Amino acid sequence: MATGYKRPSDAAKVAMDLAREYYEGSLRLKEMEPHCPSITSLERIAEEVFYASLLPEESQREPLGVVYAPGGVEQLKNASSGSLDRWTTFPFEPLPLSAESLRKHGSLASAGRSYLVVTGEEELIIAGVALAPVNPVGTWVLDDGFFRVTATSPGEIWIEVAFTMPLAHLKGGEITPQYIGFGPINVSQAKGMFGIQEDNRWLLWQILRRVKDLRHGGILAVMGPDERASFDKQRVLKDPIRLAHIWGARPSKNTLIIEKPLPPDPTLQHLSGNEFKSVLNGAINQAARFTSVDGAVILNNDIELVAFGASLPDPKEPLPKKIPLGGRKEGDTPFELGARGTRHQGAAAFVANETKRVAFICSQDGSVGCFMQNVMRANQHLSAYTNKWGLEYWPISYGPATSMAI
Repeated sequence: MATGYKRPSDAAKVAMDLAREYYEGSLRLKEMEPHCPSITSLERIAEEVFYASLLPEESQREPLGVVYAPGGVEQLKNASSGSLDRWTTFPFEPLPLSAESLRKHGSLASAGRSYLVVTGEEELIIAGVALAPVNPVGTWVLDDGFFRVTATSPGEIWIEVAFTMPLAHLKGGEITPQYIGFGPINVSQAKGMFGIQEDNRWLLWQILRRVKDLRHGGILAVMGPDERASFDKQRVLKDPIRLAHIWGARPSKNTLIIEKPLPPDPTLQHLSGNEFKSVLNGAINQAARFTSVDGAVILNNDIELVAFGASLPDPKEPLPKKIPLGGRKEGDTPFELGARGTRHQGAAAFVANETKRVAFICSQDGSVGCFMQNVMRANQHLSAYTNKWGLEYWPISYGPATSMAI
């Protein structure tokens, strides 16, 4: 990224480039086009949201966010969200888009849950409020191609697109590109790398979100297929938290299913939608809280939480001081494993000792990442940092509010 102070319009350019790269790479460019603003419109929206965040307004205590719908409020209302509920819209007499209007009316919405709707092309207007679709766990997931710009604090904005995928983050005059997924890779590649089916990855992301919010840090260590937990000082749960089986019992009318899940827990199949949300949210929250005890939380490959407080073994061989930073071009700055503490060292050793393991790590500062063996790169010596295990560190990108890139 070039040096120098960056403006919101620069963040809009970065976001648009990344969005097009993602949709072209996944052969879904036609899905983006009906919802896509012109670069001029996205720059203008980013500027107005940014400057609105700097204006004083006592009533605005939550993130300020807008969603852009070129076809107006009706386009959001009629948008297909797959198996998810549709947007709920509340149109009103249009207002000209300006920082002042956004700040004055920002309290009508709460980014991540609801947004001010911006529409138009040559003349951008605020046309209403839209409540985002809700998934079975009660969090807001936007399964569409609408662009959103959110100010989470004064002078800090995020630009996102479908599935609440962050594209660009601007703070302090610096832009951080938010690579969709684990870097610029698609879902199929991620499945091949991690060996974890998509439904189960979604459960892991929810646990990680909770751990991140708790701010005490922790490790989620996922074993390979057919492995059994056997670590020092571990506290084994007599009844594992069978997250994937709970997830498999969700009501079929409101589902994010992409692949066939594990057999559902038969004791839960009678539950209503709200009862199911309560059970699953409780299990996810408790799984996250097990990370508050020193040591790692151990999950098997079917995403059953089987132990906590585990002391991860030392590596069988010394680990490299520097390893590739996943999702970055060759030659970029590596991940400085040697400069990290015992939590990162333990997670890296856990993965290096056996193939098909994955370790997710949350730091107390809120950063989240993943150690994995990228078998497609092992022994290829693609850079000075490639190692014989194919050991890599992948930062996980969270956007504002409920967002998380998978």
